[in-house]
Amino acid sequence: MDIEKLLSDKSKRVGLVVAHYDDEVLFAGGILSKYAGNNWTLVSCFSPVKEDDERVGSCEDVVAMFDMNWIKLPFIRTKWNRREPIFTNFCVMLNTMNISDFMRHLIEVLESEYGNFDVIISHNSRGEYGNVQHALIHSILRFYKGVIRPKVHLLSFAMSKEDILEDPDYVLELDDDLFQKKCEAIYLYKGKTPTLMKCNIIKCKKEALWYELH
Repeated sequence: MDIEKLLSDKSKRVGLVVAHYDDEVLFAGGILSKYAGNNWTLVSCFSPVKEDDERVGSCEDVVAMFDMNWIKLPFIRTKWNRREPIFTNFCVMLNTMNISDFMRHLIEVLESEYGNFDVIISHNSRGEYGNVQHALIHSILRFYKGVIRPKVHLLSFAMSKEDILEDPDYVLELDDDLFQKKCEAIYLYKGKTPTLMKCNIIKCKKEALWYELH
């Protein structure tokens, strides 16, 4: 599958499905800069706890910058405790949110008139850096492709916070122009910019995707 040709096809409806407000610029800021347009939709799955959180306005600015549509799922974000192991965070998530309701709502969005995507780009099975919410979305989308919409093209970030992962199907080298645009998008998240810019994946100036066949 020629991923570059797929993403360049302006007739394709593309859904960028991410867990948190800022994942779209961290893992796909260059891809958005090169390919996005009004046939692209950002789906943000876990909303900040407060509606007036500055990340909401920041994400609105990102959506406007790349001329995308935007769907927000009304589910409260589960707090991630960096001091606790992944399994502990997973158990907290299970106890604080209804997984089946979340799965149903996400699939309803994908099947709605606002969804019905030809291409979906999202998190990988590892959750990039072990984030259980990223991995949860990946598993739901694998189910969606395997059982409900087998013809959809499902792409996942072949990336961690540190570097490109092994054997990607597509690598986008960020030239000076693309890198500048990605940085401009990251700087829209004013409160989170320093944290995002510390990620090594920014410094390597590459973004990569896997094509999910199954």
